[in-house]
Amino acid sequence: MSTAGTAHAGALATSVLDMTNFTISKGGALLNRTAFDLLTITNTADVSANLNGVTSTDSGLGSGQDIDLGFVNVGGTGGYVENSYAVISNPPASTFAVADQSQFGSPIAGLEVGGVPIPTPATASQAAYVSLDAAGDGSSTANNGLTSSFIFTLGEGGELDFSFNARAYLEAYTDPTELFPTSASAQYSLFFTIDDLTTGANVVNWQPDGISLDNTGTSFGITNEIDPFRLNDAVARNAPLNGTSFRGASEGTAFSGTWSGRTVALLEDNRYQLTIRSGTLADANAAVTTIPEPATLALMGLGVLGLSLSRRRT
Repeated sequence: MSTAGTAHAGALATSVLDMTNFTISKGGALLNRTAFDLLTITNTADVSANLNGVTSTDSGLGSGQDIDLGFVNVGGTGGYVENSYAVISNPPASTFAVADQSQFGSPIAGLEVGGVPIPTPATASQAAYVSLDAAGDGSSTANNGLTSSFIFTLGEGGELDFSFNARAYLEAYTDPTELFPTSASAQYSLFFTIDDLTTGANVVNWQPDGISLDNTGTSFGITNEIDPFRLNDAVARNAPLNGTSFRGASEGTAFSGTWSGRTVALLEDNRYQLTIRSGTLADANAAVTTIPEPATLALMGLGVLGLSLSRRRT
């Protein structure tokens, strides 16, 4: 008598978007708090990890100060270190879901929150991971957000220059032996918008897409653009089309570069709202496939042979 066996399950999803050295300048100099008659800031963050129905979450809300949530995880950490935003590549060595984020600093000079100076520049980093080396279902997300309303002081209107560095990596992997419905997917996003609250118009929409062309695709109101790599992208793998899909310098290595862009001229009398959102998402599902043992395969072979002989006799 023989019993059926199971195949090793394997799927992995990684999403890393580590944005650093973010500044907002005007006329070649770092923008200062004194350039505004009105400036209000709200920043948000959230992280979530889910594995086989068990969820761990955290969130934060501020008025311009740092937000550094401890990373959340279910099923282990896979060796992940807080705020490292490391690239975790295939093959999966254990089963876990992890999400991490941090926001530090300010993109402009002279900002204080509760009398405490906030240093420049700013960072907004996030990463999401799911690793499955056994049957399971996992997802993770990490997001950062900033919303700022402002009115320039008389004589301070004009174009704003955004500049930042970033490390970015996506990977979706399914083991070569996987069958449906095993899958993996990863994505990240980053966008900047400026709305004119006086007129109701959206005057700037910048979603870095790896094309250094002014006012193309989904972007408008941005010029002098340096955009070396897509920061709004997704990858996926679905069994039986197994293997690795990635976005980065190479498989297992993040792309690193510098992005910048200049807004259209903003008026000194109008009220504007700047919104910045960045996020990462990872999702993976690994299904164990039942494999007949050799003795069972032999019996199946005899059955096929018997069927063949029966057909010949008839």
